Amino acid sequence: MGLCCFSALAAEHFNNADFSEGFTNWGLHVHKSLKVQRSIKDGVLSIQIDEAGKHQHVQLIHKVKLVEGQQYRLSFEARQDGKEVKTAIACLQLGKPYKNYGLNQTATFSNAWARHSFTFAVKGLTQGQTPTIRLFLGNQTSVQLRNFSLVDIAKDAKKTRTKSGAGEEYDGVALKQKPIVKADDPKVFLRVHEGQILQPVPPKLFGFNHNWLWSNRLAMENSDTEKPVISPEFLKLLKGLPLPLNRMSGSISQTYHWKWAMGPMSERQPQKLVGHDTLSKKPLGPLEWVDSTLQIDPKATFSWTFNLKTETPQDHADLAELMVGDPKVNANGGMNWAQKRVDYGIVEPIPVVIWELANELDWGRGRDEWPVERYINSCREVIAAVRRVHPQARFAAFASTAAWSNVHKKTPGGWKAWHRKVLEELGDQIDWIAFHPYYHGHHTAYVEKYLDTIRDDIVAITGSNRIKVYISEHARWPARPKNKPWSTTWKTTHDLSGSLAAAEFLNRCLQRPEIEAAAYHSFSGGPWGVFYRDKQSEQLYTTGIYDLFVQLGHSLGKQVVQTQLTGTATQDDFTFTASAMTSDDQSLRLILVNRSEYPRIMTLTTDKQYRSAKARIFTASNMSDYNTAQQRPIATANYPMNSADLSQIHVPARCMLTVQLMR
Repeated sequence: MGLCCFSALAAEHFNNADFSEGFTNWGLHVHKSLKVQRSIKDGVLSIQIDEAGKHQHVQLIHKVKLVEGQQYRLSFEARQDGKEVKTAIACLQLGKPYKNYGLNQTATFSNAWARHSFTFAVKGLTQGQTPTIRLFLGNQTSVQLRNFSLVDIAKDAKKTRTKSGAGEEYDGVALKQKPIVKADDPKVFLRVHEGQILQPVPPKLFGFNHNWLWSNRLAMENSDTEKPVISPEFLKLLKGLPLPLNRMSGSISQTYHWKWAMGPMSERQPQKLVGHDTLSKKPLGPLEWVDSTLQIDPKATFSWTFNLKTETPQDHADLAELMVGDPKVNANGGMNWAQKRVDYGIVEPIPVVIWELANELDWGRGRDEWPVERYINSCREVIAAVRRVHPQARFAAFASTAAWSNVHKKTPGGWKAWHRKVLEELGDQIDWIAFHPYYHGHHTAYVEKYLDTIRDDIVAITGSNRIKVYISEHARWPARPKNKPWSTTWKTTHDLSGSLAAAEFLNRCLQRPEIEAAAYHSFSGGPWGVFYRDKQSEQLYTTGIYDLFVQLGHSLGKQVVQTQLTGTATQDDFTFTASAMTSDDQSLRLILVNRSEYPRIMTLTTDKQYRSAKARIFTASNMSDYNTAQQRPIATANYPMNSADLSQIHVPARCMLTVQLMR
């Protein structure tokens, strides 16, 4: 995976900056004596003017919302036919007297594409005025424009910078950690409509990514036996953790050869999974992974990520036969892989509920080798091969990786182009679009804008909402402080702040019926982990993420119902989130996440009356607290409820509170 250019991580202030929605939200002011033609193709706006020199009389205009005193960066790419021409760029009041708000620059357009960038601070903006960004194009005869962006440059935000490490989705992006602001009013209001079902509770929303490298190191005994041995310490540590969905994640999935990790150790072939791995035979293959997972949770289901880089459609069909085939019917010919599974001891078909069509082939060093057309053709081959063995197979195709990255601005249509083409070509053959949103990093509300686009495109392109969204990776992204090792922030993935970030994101996912499944990144590996091995004692131990998911797994109801949540930091910031579920036992289940340093008083209104309540709290003394083998400051405990007045619930600072109201 390569590095993208540095850029500010901020909300985009242009609507339809890439012209993916045509000329929507843009305006073109033209003097009535001029003839001007405009067209849009592949994200490029072309403007033809019949008479050059009318500088003030051809203006490209976009209304924006700006803040007095705030700094902003405007950028775009442009070219024109003919000699070099100077063009004025300004930020002006919408109407008379056309006050300038701090931007008054010129750019020289030539016949080669060039990127232009301007930084300015807003001056003179008062309430009620509407600022606009304007390009004065009257000196041109033919001009093309693309990739507009207007973002704020935070003065006081804490900036960090990522670097290559356990993942590269934020490589080269300056992250601004959004501060948590104290609510002016601690009151929040939750209205629950028990009769309005939003969706059935999707248990697969609370799944995990596993990792071939780290699962080999942590889940298996280090022994020389002919048959690999699953670690009893590993099984004992994680017993009781719900594992509703399990995926093998990451770039390794695109180089891993499953056939090389089958059978006795003497029959296996050595593999080097990543650069820092050693070339060796791996004791944990697909069947050991499934076996160990089912021993922790017998109800576990699985998501398999096909290796499109180095394996063939025949390999994929054989894998499907191994996982779900009937040994009495050698559906794929040749080796009876289903019988291999039975011989290993897994008699029943393995519940693979999602077959994922590769992982992030559009990203990193090999992205140029995998244009979307090649990906789609490979997907067709895989789908056809697997369905010959497993007609009921359901598939997920991925959307653009790191959709927020400037890398995608080089692609006509931007990040959206990939999943839109996939939907157009494969919409009748797939069941999910897979997306990888990492957050905090980007705050959750910003991430949801990308989910909105995918959701809306599914309906617009396919004509229905049958295809769902699969969040096949998600987690808090650990920022790399400038001039410090990245490892200094790795703990933020699983300290209290990172754990509550995950709780917040999952709570929001419950409100989005298009999201059917998700896999937290990750079960083990890199900065992320449900469990680790202590370097000193060599004992395995669990992080706060383990306790978080145990509590969530025991708090779910049957149906997610409609809620209305109001109050400070409940809309765009999501410092406080809430969801509600009804249950077969007539109880009402609430998940309340307060990510701020301040307690909130929640007024609860329900359709039905409830007589008593019990609750559990997930919290620690400080947001930076994290669990180790020696100390466990993050913990869960019973939380006292005032059953005499269930309309007022006190939600402490820095916590997830799960509440069960009984009738």
